[in-house]
Amino acid sequence: MNTELPEKIGEPKILIPTRYNKGAEEQLFRNPKTGKTEPYLFFTAEKISVIVFALTENNEVIAIDQYRHAADEIIRELPGGTPKLKNKLPQDAIREELREETGYEADTIELVREGMIFEPSTIKATYNVYAAQNCKKIGEPNPEANEYITAVRIIPLRDWIKELSYLKDSKSIAATILATHYLGVASIIR
Repeated sequence: MNTELPEKIGEPKILIPTRYNKGAEEQLFRNPKTGKTEPYLFFTAEKISVIVFALTENNEVIAIDQYRHAADEIIRELPGGTPKLKNKLPQDAIREELREETGYEADTIELVREGMIFEPSTIKATYNVYAAQNCKKIGEPNPEANEYITAVRIIPLRDWIKELSYLKDSKSIAATILATHYLGVASIIR
């Protein structure tokens, strides 16, 4: 097995400047097998994004239905986003995102996993996964102007687990698996 890795050549060329924490760049790599220099396209993010597996006091999952441009459809997913300010920490952003996207607030929020990369071949973005418990509705959702949340769904945990095989959002699937094991609720859904 050849363990020689591609060599990064120079600095990345910015193709699309960052907007809404998303951008694109091209990076050259030398292929160790052929010796050729090849360009690779990456989508980028400046800040760590967050996603939260949030449960109500009755162990119901708080999910949202949100229009996603790349899919050109409404996708069911867990709440999340990125810190609004560069100096804001991811753990501070999670409370803000939960409140903004769903109208719910959590008693406790715990970090489940840092540094998740959901598509490491083309997307240079990391996510921290959080678990929120004892969430209570404190108001109405107030999404940002560039967010198109069509519904907040309160779904019994068992039903949410059944929905995983139909979900299209890989972040929500991974976050659910990690959080249910972290919280010890995986055994109650069998």
